[in-house]
Amino acid sequence: MAKPYNLTGISWHIDNNVLTKSSAETLRGLFEHGWVLLTISSIIEVEHLDATSKQDAARLEESRAPFFTSFAPLVLDHSILGKSVLAADIDEERIVKVHKAIWPASNLESDRMSPNRRSMGRSRFRDSLIVAHAIRDIASALVTDDLRVLSANERIRMEFPNFKVISIKAATDLALARVEKVRRLAKGDSKSRSGTRLPDWP
Repeated sequence: MAKPYNLTGISWHIDNNVLTKSSAETLRGLFEHGWVLLTISSIIEVEHLDATSKQDAARLEESRAPFFTSFAPLVLDHSILGKSVLAADIDEERIVKVHKAIWPASNLESDRMSPNRRSMGRSRFRDSLIVAHAIRDIASALVTDDLRVLSANERIRMEFPNFKVISIKAATDLALARVEKVRRLAKGDSKSRSGTRLPDWP
C-alpha cells in the first residue's frame, strides 16, 4: 500500500529551525506519516553551506533530506545554480516588501551585499528570502521559531493577507486538530479517501 500523502490538506513551508528543534518533533512526525506537506526553500541549503564545520554541514544536510525542496528565485550570492529558478521583477518586488515588513529599520541593499557570511545583515536578508519564497509558492504559512520573524506576522499580512508566519507550537496544534477532523470524517464515511488507510500515529 502506498504511503498516504498530505491527508489533512495542510501545505506549509518550514524554516531552518524546524529541521532540528526538539519542539518540532511531532510536526516532523506528521510529515513522515503523510498527514501534512512540509517544504523547505533551497535558500536553506545555502545557509547550511555556510556551516562552521564539515560535521555541522553533514548533520544539517541529513536534517533536510526527508523534506521536499522548492527551488527559490535566483538571487546572486544567495542561491545555488541548478537549484534556483530565474527571477522575475515581481520576485524582487516581493522580496523588497517582505524585507521592509520584517526589518523596517534595516537597509535592504546593505543587508543583501553584506560581505560577511555570518553577519546579522546577511541573516536578515536570508530570512526575507525564505519568507518571500514561501509566499511565492502559495504556501499558507511559514513555520518558524524565530521570534523576530514571528513578531512581523501582522506587518507581513498587511502586504500578503493570505499568508501568515506561525510558531512551531501553533503549527503542531493546528495540524493535530486537523488530524482529528480527518479521523472523524473517515469514521463517518467509510468510502472517504478512496479507501486510504489512515496512519495509526498519532
